[in-house]
Amino acid sequence: MRIGIAGITGRLGALCAEEVVASRLDLEIGRA
Repeated sequence: MRIGIAGITGRLGALCAEEVVASRLDLEIGRA
């Protein structure tokens, strides 16, 4: 269970991080 939970939270964290980076890139491109 611990490994499964860690894997799920890790995937969710990675997705959130990718969304944040993408949003920042979009803002930078929009400003430029």
